[in-house]
Amino acid sequence: MTDGRGVDHVIEVGGPRTFSESLRATARRGQIHVIGYPGGKDGAINPLEVFTRQIEVRGIPVGSRESFEAMIRAIEALDIKPVIDRSLSWRDAADAIRYLENGSHFGKVALVFDGTAADRSPRGKPQDAKSPPRRVG
Repeated sequence: MTDGRGVDHVIEVGGPRTFSESLRATARRGQIHVIGYPGGKDGAINPLEVFTRQIEVRGIPVGSRESFEAMIRAIEALDIKPVIDRSLSWRDAADAIRYLENGSHFGKVALVFDGTAADRSPRGKPQDAKSPPRRVG
């Protein structure tokens, strides 16, 4: 995409596990915009790499409702789409969590619901796969 030069701007929303990938993807004198921080302390920034490549890291706190709505309008206006690494049935949520914990994902991992009554259970408890669907509501 950039013939090895890297990108000028990275929007980092993945947290500690993806920051090092964002750093590698950033061009010399590029910027990494860190939006929020989903938690964790792993994946510390290598200050020497930031310094020698003159990369600017900017923190963007998740702010007010007005800011959030402005961000949504900008995303819609620019037709920005999230990167979906893989989509799994909600019934495979445990597999999705293990995949996320492994840290090998790139982008979002989506759980898919088909909207049938079998997809819903009282109080969010998973249904036993052997029992028939329960009526909800």
